[in-house]
Amino acid sequence: MCVTCPTLSRADPPQARRRQLRPARRSRVSHHPRCVTRSRCSAHSPPAGGNVDITDSDGDTPLYTAENIDTARFLVEHGATIDRRNADGVSPIEHLSDEFPDVAAYLSTVSGISQPTTAHDARAEQLTSELFASVADIMERAEADGHDPQDELRTAAARILARASNPN
Repeated sequence: MCVTCPTLSRADPPQARRRQLRPARRSRVSHHPRCVTRSRCSAHSPPAGGNVDITDSDGDTPLYTAENIDTARFLVEHGATIDRRNADGVSPIEHLSDEFPDVAAYLSTVSGISQPTTAHDARAEQLTSELFASVADIMERAEADGHDPQDELRTAAARILARASNPN
């Protein structure tokens, strides 16, 4: 039996068949991302004319729920759109990048769309660049003037750390 749907094969144990007799819930493809790659689970593979880009109320497609590369590959091979945004303006790559970075990297490679850096990463990069520039300037002046840059370096580092802890 497929892990997430009631599709059975002859190899499934009798208790699984008994569970099948209970009324099944109706669901959409997007709720069963694990099913789409199982060969004996044809209930959730897109039928002729099926829509792998079906959206839920948040604008998410099944691609937003892909937890492994096989599922993502299946969806892409069957026409899933990678270059899209949901109602919150988030792409599938952005959505998957934290919890499933391997899937996000696969989608990025297939689509040619680079993986986004988060706002936090961009801010950290900016502050690091500013600190390096400040240190270089302080060291250059200290070398030219012949003074000890220790206090200036501490002040510059404290200023950057204060900015890093205050996101505004």
